[in-house]
Amino acid sequence: MPKHVFEKVEDPLKFRFDPPVSLGPYVLKDYDKAGYWWFFERREDWQRTSVGMVYGKPKPKYVLFIWYGTDEKKEWLKSFEIDVPGYGKFKPFDDTIPQRIADWAIRRGYKINMKPEEIWGIGWWKYAPDIAEKLLISVGFKKRDGKWYLPNGEPWKITITRNRLSSSPRATGRFSLACHSPLS
Repeated sequence: MPKHVFEKVEDPLKFRFDPPVSLGPYVLKDYDKAGYWWFFERREDWQRTSVGMVYGKPKPKYVLFIWYGTDEKKEWLKSFEIDVPGYGKFKPFDDTIPQRIADWAIRRGYKINMKPEEIWGIGWWKYAPDIAEKLLISVGFKKRDGKWYLPNGEPWKITITRNRLSSSPRATGRFSLACHSPLS
């Protein structure tokens, strides 16, 4: 048990672990109280963790885990398609990624003792900037000199906001992305 956490706890049996205590190279930065996502950041002292000592510095600074819900919702996500003007039907979610990663790892001699979906999730959103560009243009956005402009001609800005009014440390650490204008 981490001394710095539990030395301040009167009754360890009633300790809620909220937020969770991490012994790994990442610490929980934020999470959805409903249990749909968890956002982790690499610890500054990652080298003191067992993973850091054995494998070295974890590459990603941030890790986001998302729970996509019941099997019914997962099946819907796997078959989800959008109509892209000038392109046709497009499936933005790729459910083949976990198996492809597992196949790649096995070819390099790694043993995979779990279902790939249990390690890498049910799939990943595709990186498709060409499709994103077609969708933005279809709703009136314009791109000039490498910058995007809203349909009204104003520069498209994405603002990162946080709740500064809350006294809760959990709430003050939350970030949300909001664009200045809805795409409607």
